Amino acid sequence: MNREEAADLLGLSYEKEEEIFKAMDELIGGIFVMTKGPEGAIVSDGKNIYSAGVPDSPIIERTGAGDAFSSGFITEYIRSNDISRAVQFATANASSVVAQFGSKAGILKKDDWGPWPLVKVEKTQL
Repeated sequence: MNREEAADLLGLSYEKEEEIFKAMDELIGGIFVMTKGPEGAIVSDGKNIYSAGVPDSPIIERTGAGDAFSSGFITEYIRSNDISRAVQFATANASSVVAQFGSKAGILKKDDWGPWPLVKVEKTQL
C-alpha cells in the first residue's frame, strides 16, 4: 500500500514511517511493502528494511503505477524469493507504466526489465 493509506489505516501521521512499519509488522507478521510515489518504496520482512528510490525515467501519467509496482513485486518475489530483486523489478515495472498513457501500457513481461538502470536497494536491520 502507499504511505498515506498505511498512515490512515493506523491513525498515524504519514511522516512517522518507523511507527508505521512497527505497527504493520505486528499486524502482518510477514512482508509489508509501502510505496512512496516519486520517493520510491520501503519493504519490511520483520527483520530488515529494504529501501529504494526510482530511476530517472520520463513520467507521462501515473495511472496504474501502484498496481504495476505491486504486481511486479509479487511476480518477482514468487520467482526469485529475493526481496531486493523484487523491489528492483517492481520499480522497473512501475517506471515503465508511468512512461506511457494508461494503466496497462508499458507493463513489463518476463525477462524484460525495461531500459532503465536497476535501482539500488539498501538493506538495514531492524
